Amino acid sequence: MNHIINYIYDRIRSISNIKSMLILLSMTLMLMFAVNILKLPVGVQKINETAQGVGILDMRIFYDSQTAYHLLDDIGYKGRHDYLNMLIFFDFIFPLIYSITLAVILNILLGKIFIGRSAIIRLSLLPFLAGLFDYLENASIITMILYYPKVVSVSFLAGYFTFGKWLFTIITILVIFSGLIKLTLNIKFNNKS
Repeated sequence: MNHIINYIYDRIRSISNIKSMLILLSMTLMLMFAVNILKLPVGVQKINETAQGVGILDMRIFYDSQTAYHLLDDIGYKGRHDYLNMLIFFDFIFPLIYSITLAVILNILLGKIFIGRSAIIRLSLLPFLAGLFDYLENASIITMILYYPKVVSVSFLAGYFTFGKWLFTIITILVIFSGLIKLTLNIKFNNKS
């Protein structure tokens, strides 16, 4: 396991530069905009239109199995079909893209603050926990839709996977903001010296 973590960390470190960060950030933001705002065949707007604004499980912080199946009932056959397409065609790649993007941002930021302290800089791998939980969430929801209306055992875990995704996403964002504050203070302090 440690070998895999070292491999991922080395790959992230090798692409951690401003140019890569800007390209990845642009891709991530464009994908977020496209899937959430544009009326694409595999987007949230399409699901909301089909499901009359009920929403999707991915955007909730937590839900139980009963709530999940109630939502799947409410969005109907076409909504479930559109949701499944979004999960398969968009959410199959998006967690990897945003995990890499946030990891590169953290690696650059933490590398500037904690020069030579690789143990702390390895926090840049934190976004991959959000991505892992996102994939587990997606697999759970896909399974629930494919076996609908049968209640599958993974439905009891889906809300916890969603919660884990949001928890590690929020922690990652807090580390980024904390790092930006620390870097700003370091720059101000160094300029006064």
